[in-house]
Amino acid sequence: MSDWMLQPAKTDSEGQFALRVAKPGEVMLYVQAKGFAAEERAVNVVPRLPPVEFRLKKGKIVSGRVIDEGGNPIPNAAVRTGTPLVGGRIQPFSWSGKTDDGGRFLWDSAPAKPLSYGVSAAGFDPSTSLVLAPDKEHEIRLTRGSELIITGKVTDAKTKMPIDDFKVSLSMMQNAMRQINGKGGEFTLTLPVRTTPASIGGREVQPPTYGILVEAEGYLPDLSRSVEAKAGSHHVEISLVRGEGLSGVVLLPNGSPAPDAGVFLCGGDTTTAGPTGPISMGTPSMYDNVKSVRCTSGSGGSPFSAAAVTDASGRFSLKAVPKAHSLYAVHERGFAAIVPENLPDSGRITLQSWGRITGTLTIGRNPGANQPLALSTLGMAQRPPELRVILHTEPDSEGRFDFASVPPGEYRIRSTAAGGGGQSGDAIVRSGDIASIKIGGTGRPLTGRIVVAGSDPSVSSKIGSASLALKLPDDNIPSPSDAAAYRQWMESEAALARSRAQRSYGLRLEADGTFRLEDIPAGTYTLTVIVGPTMRMSTAGTPAQRPERLTHDIVVPEMPGGRSDETLDLGTITLQMPAKK
Repeated sequence: MSDWMLQPAKTDSEGQFALRVAKPGEVMLYVQAKGFAAEERAVNVVPRLPPVEFRLKKGKIVSGRVIDEGGNPIPNAAVRTGTPLVGGRIQPFSWSGKTDDGGRFLWDSAPAKPLSYGVSAAGFDPSTSLVLAPDKEHEIRLTRGSELIITGKVTDAKTKMPIDDFKVSLSMMQNAMRQINGKGGEFTLTLPVRTTPASIGGREVQPPTYGILVEAEGYLPDLSRSVEAKAGSHHVEISLVRGEGLSGVVLLPNGSPAPDAGVFLCGGDTTTAGPTGPISMGTPSMYDNVKSVRCTSGSGGSPFSAAAVTDASGRFSLKAVPKAHSLYAVHERGFAAIVPENLPDSGRITLQSWGRITGTLTIGRNPGANQPLALSTLGMAQRPPELRVILHTEPDSEGRFDFASVPPGEYRIRSTAAGGGGQSGDAIVRSGDIASIKIGGTGRPLTGRIVVAGSDPSVSSKIGSASLALKLPDDNIPSPSDAAAYRQWMESEAALARSRAQRSYGLRLEADGTFRLEDIPAGTYTLTVIVGPTMRMSTAGTPAQRPERLTHDIVVPEMPGGRSDETLDLGTITLQMPAKK
C-alpha cells in the first residue's frame, strides 16, 4: 500500500480490526488509541496472513508552553500534528489541542519518536514544522503578526459618481478570505499577515496574492485588482460598469413549466492550464448534484457565476456576470446548455430529456466486475457553452453498467482501476435515447519489465508513474504558451478527432518492474515513465532535482479479427537516465 493511501479502520469491542489490501507486499500499519503510545509497523502481506497483534504501551507525553515575544503565555493557541513527508512517508498520526490560560498544552498518547507539529494563535504568525520529542518540556515562542490595510474607492464607470452600496470580497486560490459591505463608494479591509517569511523545507516562500472582487446591484462584478499579503497600506480605485442580468422561464420537454430547476450563468476567462469545465459530478445523477455546478474562473482566480432556482411557473432571474459564455438549466426531467446571447427574447429555455448509457465491461475474457468506471466529455470541451461532465459508477458482477442521467453529447467511458488498466469506449448520447456500448474484450495481453539504468545516486530510482499512449501524428498543435492559438485549435474539429483517436493505459508496476496490461489493440505506442523525486523540495530543505521523463516506443502487431489471447511479452525494457549536467 502506498504511504499516500491511508486506509482507516476502527477496532471492535474485542480490539480486532480488518483491512483490505489490493495485492501482496509490504504495507505500513499505524495504530493510535487514547492513552497509549501510537505505533507503526511494516507488515509483509501474504495470502492467509495470520492476525497482526499490537501490544500498545502507555502513551508518551508531548508537552510545552506557548508564549509571546515578552514571555507572556498565549492561551487558546492551537497545537496540532503536521502532515509533512517524514523519511519519504507521510506522517499519519493525528492530534490537536488548545493551550490553557497559562499557555500550556499536553498530549498523552504520542509515539516514542519525535513528530512534526504546528502552532497557531489569533494575532500571531504561525509556527510550522516544529519537531517535538516526547518526555520533554518545550517552549514555543510566537511572533505577533502585523496587518494589511486595503482601502478603496468604488465608482460608476460612466458617471464617475460613488456607488452607495456594494460588496467587497477578498479571495486566495478561489477561497473567500474576507467579505465586507461598502458604503458611499469607500471601503476598508484589515487582515493580519505574517511578519516573518513563510518557508517550505527551509526555503523562503513568496507572500501569496489576494484577489479583490467588487460587486454591486445592476453592475458587472470586477476582479481586476490584487494585492500581495504583505504588511502595510494599499489603496485601489475601481470603476464598475453597468450590466443587465438574465431572466426567463424554464420549460420541461413537454412544454410545461419546470419548477425547482437549477439555473446557472457562467462567465469569465477560461484558464489555459486545461478545461476547467463548469459541471463536474461525482455520482450518476447530475440532478442530485445541482450544487456541484461550478463555473470557469475569472482572471483573478475566483469564479464569475450566478445561480437561481425557478419558481412554480418555471421563472428565474440571474444577476449580471461579466463575459458570460454559458447558461445551464438542470432539472430531474432534463437539461439545457446554451450560449447566453442565443437566449430567445422570450427567455424560454426548453429542457432536453436526459440520455442514458448502458453497456458491459470485459477485461480479457472475464467480466469487469466491480471495476470503477468514469464517464467524461470527449475532447477538451472548450466550445461555448463550455461544458464538461464527469460521472462515476461500477459494473455489477456480470460487468454490466448504467449511467442513467447524462446530458446529450459525446463521451468516453474509461476503466479507472487503481494502478493499471484503461479499457475505454466512446458513446454519443442523444436526448431521451439509450446508447449501448461494449468496453474491453479486444486487443491482446501485454507484459514486460521496466528497468532504469544510469540513475544518479542523488535521484531516487523509484518509478513515480508509467503509462502507455497511442502514438498520434503531431498535427501542428500550437504551444499552450500561445493561449489564443492553442484555444482556437482546441475548439477545432481536428482536436476533437484527435481525442477520439487517442487511447492510453496506466501501468501498475510490481516491485521488480514487471507489468501486465489487458486488451491492447494493434498500433504504435509510446511508453512514458516518470523517474525520480516527486517533491519540489528535498527533506534537507534544498531544491530537489526534477523528475525525469523517459520514453520508449512499442509496436503491437495486427491480430486477426482484432483479438488474440496470446500474450505479447516485450521482455526487459531498459530506460537510460540522462547524464548529470
